[in-house]
Amino acid sequence: LSASIVTPLDFSFAASRRWRLLNEVQVTYSWAIAEIKVFSDTKCQKPLTPTYAVDYVDATSSSPNRSIDGFTYTEWRAPCHICEAKEAWLALHFDEPVTVMCLHLFQ
Repeated sequence: LSASIVTPLDFSFAASRRWRLLNEVQVTYSWAIAEIKVFSDTKCQKPLTPTYAVDYVDATSSSPNRSIDGFTYTEWRAPCHICEAKEAWLALHFDEPVTVMCLHLFQ
């Protein structure tokens, strides 16, 4: 299990109730995400709490909510075995519009 490099965003987005994470390149042997943590500041110190998560199929055997359950030993796994670029995605939903300025991704 490893954590991706944390780099604060150098630009901003409009606030939204839904934020989506998309595979930019092909991923073989299914894309797995152990945990996603999002923050409202560029120093990654003000956590945001998603209400729930959904994926592009919404019918996987591995619940998308495993990606936000606070445990790195559970995971969401994309249903595609070989996920073509931009095929798989996971969306985080919030009760109110938020602006994500930092992301920790555990794969």
